[in-house]
Amino acid sequence: MTREPVTFYISTFFLIALAYFIQVHTFFSPDVGYLLHAANQILAGEKYGSDIFETNPPMILYLYLPACIIAKWAAMNVITVVHLYITFLAVASLSLCYFLLKKLIKWQDNMMRYSLFYMLLFTLFFVPAVAFAQREHILVIFMLPYLLSAALALNNQPVHPMLAVLVGTMAGLGFALKPFFLVTPCLIELYFIIKRRQLFAWVRIESVVIIGVLMLYFISIFVSQPDYINVVLPLVFRYYFSSMAMPWYQVILFSNVLFCIAAMLGYFIFHKYDSYSTLGWIIALALAGMLIAFLIPKAPWYYHVFPALTLALLLIAHFFGQTMSLMIRKRSRPIFLTMDSVILSVGMAIILILPVSAYCGMIHYLYRFQDKQPEKQVAEYINQFPGQHSIACFGLGTPDCFPLVYDTHSQYAERFPSFWWYTGLRKLEKESQQKTVLSAQVAKDKKYLINCISDDLNKSKAKWVVIDMRNFKESGKNPFNIIHYFSKDEKFRAAWQPYHYLTSIKSINIYERIS
Repeated sequence: MTREPVTFYISTFFLIALAYFIQVHTFFSPDVGYLLHAANQILAGEKYGSDIFETNPPMILYLYLPACIIAKWAAMNVITVVHLYITFLAVASLSLCYFLLKKLIKWQDNMMRYSLFYMLLFTLFFVPAVAFAQREHILVIFMLPYLLSAALALNNQPVHPMLAVLVGTMAGLGFALKPFFLVTPCLIELYFIIKRRQLFAWVRIESVVIIGVLMLYFISIFVSQPDYINVVLPLVFRYYFSSMAMPWYQVILFSNVLFCIAAMLGYFIFHKYDSYSTLGWIIALALAGMLIAFLIPKAPWYYHVFPALTLALLLIAHFFGQTMSLMIRKRSRPIFLTMDSVILSVGMAIILILPVSAYCGMIHYLYRFQDKQPEKQVAEYINQFPGQHSIACFGLGTPDCFPLVYDTHSQYAERFPSFWWYTGLRKLEKESQQKTVLSAQVAKDKKYLINCISDDLNKSKAKWVVIDMRNFKESGKNPFNIIHYFSKDEKFRAAWQPYHYLTSIKSINIYERIS
């Protein structure tokens, strides 16, 4: 096995350092900002339902705990620690993938190995863009070694048992982040059964460890966070998914989804020319699983499609690397190489267009939330006042409050990361009103949720309440008065009494608590 040239290590280090530099100078994901707050709540012994109303199960909070602990221990900014922590995990995953690729790809096909390796690096460090440290990014970091290990197992090239345990543990943690992600390992393990024509062909160290991790995780939820199952999850099913679901044509015609579908269809057309068909099929099946995981919630957000986009890029690198290897060796020329110039041109165009597109999207996001959004101006306004701040945000998304909380060094005084239930509640409420009888369940949920807001105001006595009026509109009409809507509840009226309108900055109304 040949050693890599020095330029390989230099270029790898340079690219990772460049990606890190870009990330620390890019707008940090508001979703991750809130999840770090919730992870700190877990450290403080707080619970789902009574203190935390995050829609996701607690695995993502558990995975952020090391970063939160290090930040507290070292008295560092938690966002800085998260950048270092996720970069470390990505480097560890890339190193593990490199080791597995060296076992999987023949030394004669170095160009294919380099193609896959650098695409792995690109997808782990550059493609995430504003989705850096999101749940889907962590999933990809933990999933990729599992896919390569599965290809080795199907080629009868088993890895060391301890390494298999590590790969299985990582994969189990990644797939446990969201229930939708379990589609992918199910497809992969089903492929083992079909390929080997044995019912228990899927049984190996990695798959057993994955099942073990998932079982322990589910038990831990029932033991330590039972109200996620009893309180939060029923509300999520009733109000969250219906409020964020988009029409099918908007979901499927999302440009990144079309790119993924095209990559998968292309592989199905050309797979008979694949010299490493086992690896190709593993990647293609994982891509299919992640597309299904993307389609289930019907929310065409970039970070949701990121795992599928990663696998589509790997599938292209898989064929592109073989093309380069065969052209260099010039020993065999399968049919698809008769159009090598076309394939090379298309491959290079894809490889060049994708990073440009990703960074254009990142710049647009940065511009939108740093220049057009008023949160920075709100932070500057609040920072004029002395003392420790506490903020409650009445809004429909984490960008309303994060990074506002971090920019003002404030305590977050609400249990809701956003009013993720509001749109779904209003939708069902309108449907119930059209039937002249308000659903008993909807009425009960509305009372419970508004009481939670009232209890938070009474308990935390937030100094500031900010309301982004852009988020509360009804059919393009004038902004919906959320305070008037909540004030129909007697308990909320009493809790809101100390708050007085102070000022507006663009679309954001600021209220101050007067003792």
